Amino acid sequence: PLLCQEFACCLVDEEGVITLYRFKKIIFAMCICIMCSLCVGCESRSDIEDMDYVFVMGIDYKEDMYTFTYAIADIAGFSGDVGKSIGSKTWEESGKDFIDINLLYKQENYREVDYGHVSTLIVSKNLIDDKKKYETIIKELYDNQSISKNTKIYMAETPADILAYDDEETDTLDKVLDDYSRTTGKHTADLSDMMKVILKSKKEVDINKVEIADNNITITTGQ
Repeated sequence: PLLCQEFACCLVDEEGVITLYRFKKIIFAMCICIMCSLCVGCESRSDIEDMDYVFVMGIDYKEDMYTFTYAIADIAGFSGDVGKSIGSKTWEESGKDFIDINLLYKQENYREVDYGHVSTLIVSKNLIDDKKKYETIIKELYDNQSISKNTKIYMAETPADILAYDDEETDTLDKVLDDYSRTTGKHTADLSDMMKVILKSKKEVDINKVEIADNNITITTGQ
């Protein structure tokens, strides 16, 4: 119950009103509460405290390795103050494929990654330009049952830099991207779109580019 109360505090603004944007936090809080109830008294399930919940993933390819940068909800560090969002922390892991990265993360952190709340992928330009490596990782992510097929894909020169910008407040990057899509109507591709391209049932898709300029996130449409 205390954990649920702490999450509820971050859903309202200073006047106690649940905003449209903060509504998606309700879904996350409800999921955590449900998982808490499912985990109680069940030894076969992973303890919720042994899971790291990822919102955004950055993906790069360098030195013959995939590099994943995670924006992870800092549940342990959440103060519960009214009007404050759940903070985030970032972690970088490299491996030969998605499975390898997950195993390495667990070995180093003694925790597992929960991908059920991932809304955004930030992929490096050099990985997108390497068609074979890019399609390989897209297929692995698409085949993962935890990751939504509607997960949005954006491009950046260095994904880790974009996630570093988002390090203080988990919702900052998501809010900027959501606001851009909603106000301009210019949407980026998602995992489902990319698989259609790979399977040749769709010719091409637009991937919006994310950059940092003057300490602000900027978005360019249709790269």
